[in-house]
Amino acid sequence: MPEEKLFNAVLSQAVHDVFSKHVEKLDKRQAREFLTQNTGHFKMICELAGRDPDYVIRKMKKRMQEDIPIPLFSKVRKYYRQSNI
Repeated sequence: MPEEKLFNAVLSQAVHDVFSKHVEKLDKRQAREFLTQNTGHFKMICELAGRDPDYVIRKMKKRMQEDIPIPLFSKVRKYYRQSNI
C-alpha cells in the first residue's frame, strides 16, 4: 500500500535524523523523543506503517545506547529517494 510506504518513510526519516552527523541538535533531539515516547501520534504512525510501536521503541532505545544506526526502514528510504514522487 502506498500509505504504508509513506508512513514507513516518516519513521525512516526520524531514524536518519537521530543518527546523522549533519542534523542539527534540535532536530536530532525531536526525532529521538518521537521514536522513544509512546505518544498517540507515534502509535498512529507506526500502525499506519504496519509496525509495532513497542518494538520500534525497544529497538531504538537499544541502538541509541549503543549509538549504532539501524537499517529498520532503509529499504523504504531508498525507494523514496529513487522515485519521482
